[in-house]
Amino acid sequence: GVGFSQNEGQNTFGDFLSNKNMPMIYEKFVLNFYRKHLKFHKVRGGEYIAWDSETSNELYPVMKTDIVLRSLSSTCIIDTKFYKDIFSYNFNTPKFKSGNIYQLYTYMQNFGSGNIQGMLLYPTTHSTVRNERWVSGKKIMINTVNLNQDWTSLESELLSLAS
Repeated sequence: GVGFSQNEGQNTFGDFLSNKNMPMIYEKFVLNFYRKHLKFHKVRGGEYIAWDSETSNELYPVMKTDIVLRSLSSTCIIDTKFYKDIFSYNFNTPKFKSGNIYQLYTYMQNFGSGNIQGMLLYPTTHSTVRNERWVSGKKIMINTVNLNQDWTSLESELLSLAS
C-alpha cells in the first residue's frame, strides 16, 4: 500500500496511482461531489443498463454506470477512469484508450432515448484535456480534472464540466 511519511518527497503521484483502491475512491469522490453540489440534477451512482435486445442477456457483460446526472433537459453518463496516462500509444502517437470510449458509447446506445451525453473523466495533475464529439446524435466528452489545485479551483472545474 501507499503510505505517506514526514520525509518530504518520499512518495510520488505514481506511487499514489499504484494504490488499487484509488479508482474506487476517485469514483466515489466525483459522485459525492456532484450529489452535494448539483441541486437541480438527480445524481445517481451504480445504475444498471439493460441491453437493448429482445433476447436473453446472461452471456453478455453487465453494464453498470459510475455516475448518472439527470436534469430536465438531458442525461449525462460519467465513467470515471483512474490511470497515470489517459492515452495509449501507437508508434509514439497518443490515442484515447479505445476500450473506454467503446464502453461509454455502448452505455449511451443502450440507455434509452432523449438527450443522452457521456463523459469519460480522468484525473490529472498537469495537462488539461477537453474533447467532445457528436456520434449518432449523442455527445461524447473526454475530460481531465486537475487534482493538483486548491479546493476552490477544483470545485469550479468539476462544476463547469457538469454544465
